[in-house]
Amino acid sequence: MSKKSPSFSLISLGCARTLVDSESITNKLQDIGFQWVDEGCQEEVTILNTCSFIQAAIDETEANIKDLIARKKAGAVKHLAVVGCYPSRFKKGALELQFPEVDLWLTTQEQGQINEKLSKLVFK
Repeated sequence: MSKKSPSFSLISLGCARTLVDSESITNKLQDIGFQWVDEGCQEEVTILNTCSFIQAAIDETEANIKDLIARKKAGAVKHLAVVGCYPSRFKKGALELQFPEVDLWLTTQEQGQINEKLSKLVFK
C-alpha cells in the first residue's frame, strides 16, 4: 500500500527575490514527493513566503497570516508555514507568541531546511 503524496500550496508576497525563493521551495518539495496544488484544495501544508522590506509589506504579511489562521481554525488549512523575510526580521519567540497557530517559521537563512522541517510536520 503506498502513501498518498503530501500536498502543499504556496503564497508568495513581495519582491522578485520572494518569487525566486518560492520557485526554489516548490522545486525542493516536489523533488522529495510533495505535490503542489492550488491554494484552497485541502492541501496538507500552506506555505506563506513573505516580504517585510517596508511597513506596507509587513501589514500585508500579517493580514495574510491572520486570514490563513482563520482558515486553519475553520478546517480549510491543516498546517501553516511562514517563511522568508518576515520571520527573518522579527524574533521567532515573539512571532510564536503573536501567532501560535503557525506550525513552522523559517527565516531566509533556514529555507534550505524546508524539506526536513515540513516532512517532520506532515508525517509526525
